[in-house]
Amino acid sequence: MCLRSCLACLWIITVGCGDDSGVPSDAAPEGDVAPDVRDENADADGGLTPVPLDALATGLERSVCDWEERCGRVPDRASCEEAFDPASGELPQLVAYANSGRLMYDPQSAAQCLDSIANAPCNVLAGPANALLSCPDVFTGSSDRGGLCTVSQECMVGESCQGRSCPFACCSGSCTPSPEPVGIGGDCTTAPCDAASYCHLVTATGDFRCESRIALGAPCADPDACVQGAVCSAMASGQARCIALVDEGESCDPTVGFPSGGCSDITTWCNPASSICEQRPSSGQPCTVDPIDNCLLYARCAAGTCAVRPSVGDACVPATPPSCLLNLDCVEGVCTVPPAVNPCP
Repeated sequence: MCLRSCLACLWIITVGCGDDSGVPSDAAPEGDVAPDVRDENADADGGLTPVPLDALATGLERSVCDWEERCGRVPDRASCEEAFDPASGELPQLVAYANSGRLMYDPQSAAQCLDSIANAPCNVLAGPANALLSCPDVFTGSSDRGGLCTVSQECMVGESCQGRSCPFACCSGSCTPSPEPVGIGGDCTTAPCDAASYCHLVTATGDFRCESRIALGAPCADPDACVQGAVCSAMASGQARCIALVDEGESCDPTVGFPSGGCSDITTWCNPASSICEQRPSSGQPCTVDPIDNCLLYARCAAGTCAVRPSVGDACVPATPPSCLLNLDCVEGVCTVPPAVNPCP
């Protein structure tokens, strides 16, 4: 995953909270807690406070948990901090390479990245908010074309690390120019489609070809096939079509399966009684599973009441979608934080 792609989210994605009562104070010793990029710690010119490399993990956790709490994916900040571990992602490898001089680190770009994660919209089209992978220029390298690499951040702008034979182990690839986007009719097996098209599998030939994006109301089959601002949604009739997303308080269509009624915010659902996008109920409030489980995403509807999903150490049942909170793994019947990554040398 590449840090050069813009925040979609991230999530991943996949990326502040409604009030700041749960935000930790900055009373800890300098270096142990990342500067809060959202408040009075801004520079005198109104910019964001640069984030030192040794504070990046803490800052990432803070920004992610801001987003997760505000967007209803965790019941409170403490639950997020327990379930989210920056060490289980790509961050340890990038920090290790920055410390060794193999990558360059930009503290100001990091501050901008953390701010964008914390303030990302709770939109169904936004990926996870937990990714530094969503930010350009935080970690950069200088390997020439054809130079050895382990992560794409080592390569020059416009290139990526390709040809690794063991993507989950410490083996090298080479810096290769990233393919240019192709237009309608082009082969998108290895290249992205341009903004006016999407990559579609042609069943008859087995080829991947860029096809024109689909207009509102028209049938669709691919998640990203629709024009900008629309989504390919399953309907009660079984035929998916491109629908426009609507905001809280606006009219919605209860026959749309995902997102609920076409509601754009993940904290809302389409109430069939009113055909209006409304806030999802929180823990302890009445709920329904008809036509969908309408609880906030950190909960599930059980016996007519929203109940918080199991967290770290709680019993769980392997399921799709997962039964545990956030991205916790259900391992041997227990919700478990994904293991930390051991950096390559």
